[in-house]
Amino acid sequence: MNFKFDSVRISNKKFATMAAAAPVTTADTGAGVVAKTNIKPKRVIVHTFHPVPHVYSISPFGIKVESFLRLRGIPYETVHTSKFGPKGKIPYVHLIGGDGAVEVVPDSNVIVGRLEEEFGGSGGDGGRRQELSPEESAVSHALVRMLEEHTAQIGFYYRYSLRMSELMRALNLRESMSPVGRTFFVWIMPAVMRMRTAARGLSCHSDCELARFCCDDLRALSDYLGDKKYLFGHAATAADCAAFGHLAQFLYVPIRGYPPAEFLRAECPNLVRYAERFRSEFWGDWEDKCGRQADAGEGGDDGRP
Repeated sequence: MNFKFDSVRISNKKFATMAAAAPVTTADTGAGVVAKTNIKPKRVIVHTFHPVPHVYSISPFGIKVESFLRLRGIPYETVHTSKFGPKGKIPYVHLIGGDGAVEVVPDSNVIVGRLEEEFGGSGGDGGRRQELSPEESAVSHALVRMLEEHTAQIGFYYRYSLRMSELMRALNLRESMSPVGRTFFVWIMPAVMRMRTAARGLSCHSDCELARFCCDDLRALSDYLGDKKYLFGHAATAADCAAFGHLAQFLYVPIRGYPPAEFLRAECPNLVRYAERFRSEFWGDWEDKCGRQADAGEGGDDGRP
């Protein structure tokens, strides 16, 4: 039997040998004495879009990944880039081992799963981690898929196909992009998004119907949240990280007459408070992040508040 993480294979025998050879110390966590090895955790480097005003990132998936790292208390660094990684995706993560080996992990859902495998409960989250029941896990899965595969896709169609010029102005994208990037966003991205919308079978609906579908999703999220602090109680989970990433795109991008934003403020005030609460708890440096004007080159920071 072999354990397999992507392209890395470690046999049972080799794993046992490594574990036996690793120096072991003990630590008192307050819940008893536990053993731990002196193997250093991997460095985490998040490759994500350049920062923009108001919403920090144009990618809800990038915000989701960084939120998860902050939630789990996992130290990380960021590299701001417009270069897409494996699978044609941004964000993607580099996990760098003590021997310098680099594992590249694309796609936010794959990244979150891989971080769970690598770090488990070892992050410095101060006991805030919320363990979900099987039923709650099923609901979490369904909510995230709804937001990512339906709600967000309608939002992308709206802003990239119908309101691209307003989006560019609102987020100063012309100033932060290279000439090639500006050309892609202004002339190519709207057509690409229309094709993606058609491929999902959504283009047969009118724009008004699509806006209603999106708002129906937000209503469902609002109804499930109710009066709770976070989706599953007092502590945030990976689902809250995903929800915040998408709500931020609706609430914080200043496009006038944006149907999801107007609906949230008028009909779902609990989601507005929820987004503010999550931002306050996990993004104390939000305004600073949003205030950093990106240039055409690559840059990075330590990603921490």
